[in-house]
Amino acid sequence: MQAKDRRAALAARIRARYCAEYRTRKDPMGTGSCSFGRGPLPHLDGGINNFGRRTKESTWEKIADFCLEHGADYELLISEFFAAYGGTNKDPDARMLVGDKGLAVYANAHRNLRERVALAIQTEKRQAETFFCLTKMERPGESDAVVWVRVLTDPQADYSPLFRYCLARSVGAEKAAAVYREKAFWQYIRSPWAYDEAMAQAIPSDFREEAARVRGAQEAAL
Repeated sequence: MQAKDRRAALAARIRARYCAEYRTRKDPMGTGSCSFGRGPLPHLDGGINNFGRRTKESTWEKIADFCLEHGADYELLISEFFAAYGGTNKDPDARMLVGDKGLAVYANAHRNLRERVALAIQTEKRQAETFFCLTKMERPGESDAVVWVRVLTDPQADYSPLFRYCLARSVGAEKAAAVYREKAFWQYIRSPWAYDEAMAQAIPSDFREEAARVRGAQEAAL
């Protein structure tokens, strides 16, 4: 895909995601009362006049350029941007998602995501270790591997698919791992860098490599 086409495709995705977030903010119950983005948005879309000249540059293309230049994840950028407006009555302005303001938003998004993921993994690990110790006391004759399978397959435990999958792989429980693999994959692929930092080598190398291939294909398709 040529650079121009890639830019246009990314801009279209950014517009769709931004408008969906905006409608959710204005109409959290999904009643359909907000139609933002379902029609033209001249102040953001830009356009060509009857003489073939652009009357206003597309904000979505500017954001696409920003993401391509800085390697920014547009979904993370937009979700963090709207989260920052969560407790205010002020309407978000997409034009703030470029330049220095965009960099500040993205830096904050990275930091917040890193902290959320790290905290979630730490919490899951503590819960799993506690459950493991309790189960070993109740079933002293069972091997560690069997007890870990009980831990990771417990339907009442609040573990993410990725945590369950990685734990299953680490104890050789391939059948259990297969149950969680698909959901774990899509959980991981959204923000691999954050999970890599939080889980270190707990994520199997073949799993990482496949996710990298899929992300690469997705980016190439833009």
